Amino acid sequence: MYTRTNTAKWLPKYNRWQIKVQKNGVRKTFTCSIKGRKGQIECNRKADEWLNNGLANPNTTVRELAKMFIREKGMYVGTSRYRNIKSYFRSRVLPYIGHIKVSELNEQNLQNVLNILYMKGYSYHTLNDTKAILCEFMKFARKNGVTRLTPENLFINKNAPRGTKKILQPSDIQILFSNDKTILKDTIVSDPFIHAYRMLVVTGLRRGELLGLKWSDVKESTIEIKRAVNEYQEVTEGKTINAQRTIPLTPICKEILDQIPHESEWIFGGNEVRPQYLLERYKIYAQLHKLTAQTIHELRHTFISLFDSELPLNTLKDVVGHSEEMRTVSQYGHIVSGEIEKAGDVINAKFSGIITSGLKVGFKK
Repeated sequence: MYTRTNTAKWLPKYNRWQIKVQKNGVRKTFTCSIKGRKGQIECNRKADEWLNNGLANPNTTVRELAKMFIREKGMYVGTSRYRNIKSYFRSRVLPYIGHIKVSELNEQNLQNVLNILYMKGYSYHTLNDTKAILCEFMKFARKNGVTRLTPENLFINKNAPRGTKKILQPSDIQILFSNDKTILKDTIVSDPFIHAYRMLVVTGLRRGELLGLKWSDVKESTIEIKRAVNEYQEVTEGKTINAQRTIPLTPICKEILDQIPHESEWIFGGNEVRPQYLLERYKIYAQLHKLTAQTIHELRHTFISLFDSELPLNTLKDVVGHSEEMRTVSQYGHIVSGEIEKAGDVINAKFSGIITSGLKVGFKK
């Protein structure tokens, strides 16, 4: 809570009370034309109301502070992430700790939320997301001065169910790079997104990041990941704090990009393509060719699985833009000079070996 160190002063020239205050680097002036002590009190009241607007007090409950937290999140995250956070609080947090005063929260209260969700059978992924949101919320609470709690020992039961992801096998990758046919309106045609599928496999990008690529992001030996397109076709800064990054532009990436016409600034359609539609089109392609991986996210998982033992963990984390899943890597670790190039050599060698052997019958455009 802000404490004012000045008071309103009477300005005879303007026949009014006036006070200037500052909050978070922003200065504002408040005035009141009521004469006498009553006018000074009213002028100070206006300043205090602005200074403390949106700030919590020691009696604020989790439910009340959550509204402020979600409202602030909505100012700088995309619609998809905003709705996700709002949903998590409504169904997985507030029913259990919404009534507790934030100033009285302890780490066990937060752990209880995770324990209850585990007992209800929620997946490891959901529990992990909940934990991350709880930590963000507590950071917000500390910023508002209603708690000093910094949860450090929250854990997820090791027996929490984990979804089984499938990955493309070498024969699947060979098909992907040799056959571009799909079904559209009951007709066999060349898949307009074939280059997108291939790019996802050889880079490990998320589908939103792929759609967010512009030709200007492609440099001489690297690709800069600067943005993503969410399900509401909004251009965002990406899913995680590590989403904006640099990845190697391997020869196989260049070969894919060389086959794509420069029809706009966006390489794969930008916010004119809904990520969900890309997912739906890949599923049709995968079913037609009986590929092992049937969802588009499993293309990213394929990349990670291929290189989890061939690239240093910190390098792999930086290439794929992970922040939570690869917990053993310090969040302060950064890729060292030359590692991007080395990673590119490893990646290209792996895919070149797969694609140029066995079932390959020609790199179809």
